[in-house]
Amino acid sequence: MEGPVRTPVQQLNDYLYSQFIILRVVGGNKRFNCKNCLHNFSGQIGRVKQHLCGSIGDVKGCSFSETNRKREVLNEIETLEQALPKSKKQKLNKNTVSVAAFATASGSNLKQVPIQTSLSAASKLAVDQALADWMFESGIPAQEAVSAIGPPMAL
Repeated sequence: MEGPVRTPVQQLNDYLYSQFIILRVVGGNKRFNCKNCLHNFSGQIGRVKQHLCGSIGDVKGCSFSETNRKREVLNEIETLEQALPKSKKQKLNKNTVSVAAFATASGSNLKQVPIQTSLSAASKLAVDQALADWMFESGIPAQEAVSAIGPPMAL
């Protein structure tokens, strides 16, 4: 007898988690060890995806010890994302980085530009909201963050 049918979201999460060894769980956060590059980091499913996709963010992108393995992993994530319901796809596109954006990018084509010139006002608001959500989910008091980085810069 087979187990319960897994939803597309559960299948994507299962695949993402299958690429890691979970070292420990503290509260809602887990400590991961990547099976592809042996990098350790803490977080939740969003950071797992960022690591595998080579996302720009606070997680170091996976260096993949085997070149073919990177293409295989990114293709599988892309396939699983295509099966997601429309509402979940919209949420993923809003809050996470697209796999396709990093699957074709090469390090030599990337150029660092100031955030003030590279994002529209709507994009800046989306970045601010994502950062605020992350701080809230991580339990970081806003006052501590402001005192650590100083007052906001004028754009």
